[in-house]
Amino acid sequence: MPFYDRIHAQLQKCRKEGYYRELPLVTFNQDRILVDSDPCIDLSSNDYLGIARDPDFFRTFLDTFTDTEGSGSEYAEYLLLSSVRMGSTGSRLITGNQTPYAYCEDLLASLYNGSVACLCDTHKSDPAKAQQEIAYLFADDLASAPDMPMVEGDSFTANTSLEPALVSSGGSGDLASHAPHGAHTQHAHQPQHTRLMHHGAGKVSASSPQQQGRWRGEPANTAEDAPQPTLTTSQSGFSGGAASGEARGLEVPLAPEPELRHMRKCLYFNSGYEANVGVISTLFSKHDLLLVDRLSHASLIDGMMQSKAKALRYAHNDMGHLEALIEKNYKHYDNVVIITEAIFSVDGDFAALSEIVSLKARYPNVLIYVDDSHGFGLYGEDGLGLCTEFNVVEHVDFLVADLSKAIGSQGAFLLCAAEVKDYLVNFMRPLIFSTALPPINVTFSMYVVGLLKTSAMQNKREYVHKISSYLHTNLLEIGIKPSQSHIQPLLTANSDKALLAARSLRREGVLAMPLRYPTVPHKQARLRLALSSNVRMNDVDHIIRIIKHYRHLFECSSD
Repeated sequence: MPFYDRIHAQLQKCRKEGYYRELPLVTFNQDRILVDSDPCIDLSSNDYLGIARDPDFFRTFLDTFTDTEGSGSEYAEYLLLSSVRMGSTGSRLITGNQTPYAYCEDLLASLYNGSVACLCDTHKSDPAKAQQEIAYLFADDLASAPDMPMVEGDSFTANTSLEPALVSSGGSGDLASHAPHGAHTQHAHQPQHTRLMHHGAGKVSASSPQQQGRWRGEPANTAEDAPQPTLTTSQSGFSGGAASGEARGLEVPLAPEPELRHMRKCLYFNSGYEANVGVISTLFSKHDLLLVDRLSHASLIDGMMQSKAKALRYAHNDMGHLEALIEKNYKHYDNVVIITEAIFSVDGDFAALSEIVSLKARYPNVLIYVDDSHGFGLYGEDGLGLCTEFNVVEHVDFLVADLSKAIGSQGAFLLCAAEVKDYLVNFMRPLIFSTALPPINVTFSMYVVGLLKTSAMQNKREYVHKISSYLHTNLLEIGIKPSQSHIQPLLTANSDKALLAARSLRREGVLAMPLRYPTVPHKQARLRLALSSNVRMNDVDHIIRIIKHYRHLFECSSD
């Protein structure tokens, strides 16, 4: 069949079978939303803490760029210089790692490691250091810049022992050929060089697609001179103009000491989808077995499918089935990896995390991979997710969380062992070949994560739990099974009923998007209600009244 005829036929089939999608036009301001010009209560958003739609919150964030209290105007300029970029010019592995990425990764790792130390505090406590680097970055020409280690292009010698992204990678020839130091023969004195700070040494970017300058800082001569992995280093400067990662790799030696090998680190990704697909497909080989919960998110399933590992799916939250699969297979594989969401994004129930950890303890080669995207920011001590609420973080080998939900920003992170992070920096193709997020997104993520411990955020979390519990109680009274979380599915018999239910709620001023095949199996169509701090208590009362009125459209607990 000709291409366009095939596309037309597939769309006709979608319309006929009731799963054709049309996107409504949505305009919003905080808790007020217009859907195709009609006012609605929004139950479709994952903005659980109401951050992404709060203009006052964003204004407060912007005010931090002009807040000079305690550190002088140099720090404000320093922060502005590093963060306010609306775009990136390449991947983190090609153009270097902008400081906001490093700061945010270290902040996240420090929170999970139980440390209050944070890389982003160092320059704030050392305004003289910030002033020195700003003087360099804003000097009219290189001759008038402060005395910092510099070397001209042709005399530059790469210290490859400190650049794991370019060596010891088996098949990393392509990476090496694209490495920033690969073009060091360019002339140094070109006009309008892009200056950047790399571990305190002045450079002109050689890797940004915007510039062809070739200035570099003098590398360390020995491994002893290299920056050591730590959450509080004052040697990381801000890079200007380009995106983010290879430079970050210099912070960990190629062969870390045993006590550093399993230190928990974080790696920032463009999205949760990129994180799950890239990490799973990169880390696991044909010698590994992946056991994936049948109702896991599509990104986990796609990562499983793209991996070279053998993969099996266990019945949803069925620990008996999971243990049977482990018992049958664990002796035949190097590693058995259990993969699950913490809070299932469509059903709103919790993974049996404690039981999964118990299974890990009974077998010698079991690893645990958890996506806590719908728990991070909303559950657990200080909002660090469901894994912290169940006190299992130390047993989870790979913890992923999205920053576009409760955090209201963009991106995702992986908490893992330090060497796992280094491996991904060297081998994960979606990370290496994707243009990085704008630094302003990463800085905003760091800003919100830094506020998770505050009473204001705690109040938001408690409010979401309160209205969730209130909704659950009322749904149970009318025969609808409540979920365990702020995500509440309303199951319908088929896609047609899901569409009818969505339209009916829209007429009553409630936006709840229908989930149909292929997002869910054919007979599991539903509405997905996502409660957030933007939903007021009287809104919940209205939602309950509407659900009662259209009760005939939804399956009851015994169906």
